[in-house]
Amino acid sequence: MKLPSLGLLVQQAKETFMRFPLVLISALIGSFSMMYVIGFSRDYYEIHSQLWYNIVMTCSLGIPLFIAFALFFESRKHTTAVKYVYQIIPAAALLLFFFSLSKETDFFDIGRYLLYLTAFHLLVSFSSYLFKGKDQIGFWDFNQTVFLRFVLSALYSGVLYAGLAIALLAFDKLFDMHIKGERYGQLFFFIAGVFNTWFFCSGVPAVDGSGDTEFRYPKGLKIFAQYVLLPIVVVYVVILYMYLFKIIFQWSLPMGWVSYLVLGFSGAGIFSILLVYLLMDNVKWMRVFSKLFFASLIPQIVLLFLAISRRTAEYGITERRYYVIVLAAWLAVTTIYYLITNFKNIKYIPVSLCIIALATSAGPWSAFSLSLNSQLSRLEEVLKKNSILVDGKIVKNDNGIPDNEMSDVRSILEYLIQRRKLEKIQPWFSENLAEVTADKTREFRRSDYYKLQGIMDLMGLKGAKQQEFRNKKYINVVTKDMKVLDVEKFGRLLFYESYPQDTIVKKFGKDSVMVSFDRALNTMSVSSGNDSLKFDINPALKSLDTETPEKQSMTIDNETGRLRARLLIKSFDAEKQSDSIKINGLQAYILMRLNE
Repeated sequence: MKLPSLGLLVQQAKETFMRFPLVLISALIGSFSMMYVIGFSRDYYEIHSQLWYNIVMTCSLGIPLFIAFALFFESRKHTTAVKYVYQIIPAAALLLFFFSLSKETDFFDIGRYLLYLTAFHLLVSFSSYLFKGKDQIGFWDFNQTVFLRFVLSALYSGVLYAGLAIALLAFDKLFDMHIKGERYGQLFFFIAGVFNTWFFCSGVPAVDGSGDTEFRYPKGLKIFAQYVLLPIVVVYVVILYMYLFKIIFQWSLPMGWVSYLVLGFSGAGIFSILLVYLLMDNVKWMRVFSKLFFASLIPQIVLLFLAISRRTAEYGITERRYYVIVLAAWLAVTTIYYLITNFKNIKYIPVSLCIIALATSAGPWSAFSLSLNSQLSRLEEVLKKNSILVDGKIVKNDNGIPDNEMSDVRSILEYLIQRRKLEKIQPWFSENLAEVTADKTREFRRSDYYKLQGIMDLMGLKGAKQQEFRNKKYINVVTKDMKVLDVEKFGRLLFYESYPQDTIVKKFGKDSVMVSFDRALNTMSVSSGNDSLKFDINPALKSLDTETPEKQSMTIDNETGRLRARLLIKSFDAEKQSDSIKINGLQAYILMRLNE
């Protein structure tokens, strides 16, 4: 096989750029922006990274959106100049999206981004056939070509990245070039963003708009659909029906997670049927299978609605439950549509899903608005029931509330904190929640914990910390106020960390001090010369009822002979067991003095 010349490759790359200029410009800007972010120092990253992430999100949306618009006008035989002029429409939409993004990481921005990304990729699948007749063969053939090109692009990009990354590693190890780890990440985004996009676009077929497409079915795709996807679908059917019979016999409501299994099974089944769509007229068993498949979905859809309605009734609507409900409704309509029409128009699948993704991304009916209002209503109901919210204002609770309702309050507040929507409950408080929830220490990695506890304290729910601590199996304890240490009565300060080893030795002039931690007994030994003493940490662990204890409770004094020492436990990670706490990693300060 003759390899293509360099000139031919350059010519093909040039033709691809002229066909999809804004697509490739978006890929270049997005890739180099991500490569730039990877090279940030830690301090600079925290301040400036979000702006660049917003640019990356916008550019990554531009890739499928510009492709869809280019294909739409290309299929209508517009001139190149006209195609370029109409690209103003997606460019303006992308600018609106960029300026709507927050200056910090925001759950709703990420949610909208994922919905738009899904919608724009679906738009690519049918934009060339929008407002056209029922050219089912052409539509199917175009999408199978695009799908196979996508898979091939991912394969080539993966092999190219692996080869170049290994080459970098070889240079690093063999020639001591000290290549930074960031270079591997930058290489990945260059290949994934620039090479992968360029290679994919070079293989996107042009649609002539004639509606006369010659049928050609790839043998490999036929084998994959018939002997891989369809058997998996059959296995899913058997498993779900066994679970359905279990529910009927035990007369118990279905578990919440079964919703995802039903949706996954249904999606795999519909995808496999679409792959063999053009074979159904010639292969009888495939026609029979497709009808049986959609008929089998009916009880599964009922099971799906039962499962999600149970979760929604107990815990309200969240974004995930919202989309389970929406997709369940879409699945029900799709099943009816197929059983009635036998899928006369397969464009229905991507078009309907694209409309759903766009329609549910914004507005009072969107997943974000309905979920937020649902959780706020649940919180208001619980607080009013326990006389914590009276006449629109928070009144501190003195009597406590049931554990299940305490858990509901905590989970809803966590929901609001994670989505940065505490302003929705600000009118209930006389205090400024922005100040109450401010992260007062950079040592503690999970600042959301402080925000949650600050709000729970304002409500008088003082048992919240202890209840949350009791319910946890794995804990991360960080002692308060450890930045200031009283070393006046001690002459030596030693910082101890159990990782990577439990025993350390430190020199103080001619003297040496050895510190050793016994994980089995939770004891720490300190020795200097002939003097040694031991700290028993177990009493402090038994009295522990929070992940942020006071310094006094984590301070242990001991002395023996000439050696006097104080242990201050700074932090530790641990696993709570039935009758003890197993420490996995420990940090502590040790103050020492040798008496004459």
